[in-house]
Amino acid sequence: MNNAPTPVTAGTVLVGADGTPESDAALRWAARQAVARGARVTALTAWSVEHWPRAIDGALAPTDRHSLAVAAAQLLDGAIRRAEAWGISAPIDPALVEGHPVAALLEAASTTKATGGPPTEAIVVGARHSGPARRLASSVGEGVVRHAHVPVVVVRGSDTDGLGHRRRVVVGVDGSMSSAAAVRWAARAAADRGVPLRVVHAWGGHNPLYSDMLLASEATLERLSREIVESAVKRGLDGAPEVEVEVEVEPVVSPRSPAIALLHEAADAQLLVVGRHGHGGFTDLALGSVSHQCLLYAPCTTAIIRDEETDGVE
Repeated sequence: MNNAPTPVTAGTVLVGADGTPESDAALRWAARQAVARGARVTALTAWSVEHWPRAIDGALAPTDRHSLAVAAAQLLDGAIRRAEAWGISAPIDPALVEGHPVAALLEAASTTKATGGPPTEAIVVGARHSGPARRLASSVGEGVVRHAHVPVVVVRGSDTDGLGHRRRVVVGVDGSMSSAAAVRWAARAAADRGVPLRVVHAWGGHNPLYSDMLLASEATLERLSREIVESAVKRGLDGAPEVEVEVEVEPVVSPRSPAIALLHEAADAQLLVVGRHGHGGFTDLALGSVSHQCLLYAPCTTAIIRDEETDGVE
């Protein structure tokens, strides 16, 4: 059996497929995205005797390597057939990999870049509920988000959240370099969908960005916030040929904390986009950070964009 990810000849959207309804939703989301971008989809199922997809019968003996490989192949085939039954025309390439799912997804995403091949445009995973709180799809989603060097999309919501739905795209900005990358990525997503792009900056809470302005008036903080939004939009969209149509931009500034403001705006959005490695509330994916809170609690699909990513919906 060839355990290497299937090579592709165009940009690809990489999806973790584990046979669950959540990963099926992620695969459908990725297929719609690929159609809009002229890309392909790679559906990747990882398995090993230590880590096998939870959709595989739990009674299967974990030491039976051959049976696990067969079951994983059947699971992957079923996931692709279910996605194709939705009538989405994106080509879907199967990739069956023996190994841990986080490592397999990260390796598959980096392989084409290292070999000079077509880029991985995004890693897409599903999210699920756990009791009253939300969490990523097991530890896989969180591991991918923490370590991937390409955009990561965590799919949450119904199938009406796909391309063509009229709900807006929301992006959070904070004045950092990652804000421009996030705006560019989000603008391309909004252009693909033909929906407005809402650009949000929140100045509430104890934001170190304003540590030298604790006595400033609310009017001053609001003015500076609008300047941050304008700058992020300008840096994100200037010279961005991948945003092929004009996008309606809706600037929003808020006195709330960044996480609360973004979750509020995401309530009627189809996609929330947040950058990583910025100032203040949008830094990294540490426990309690804005990125982390958005991934846990946003009601819609959420994309995390690293600051070095400047290309389109990837």
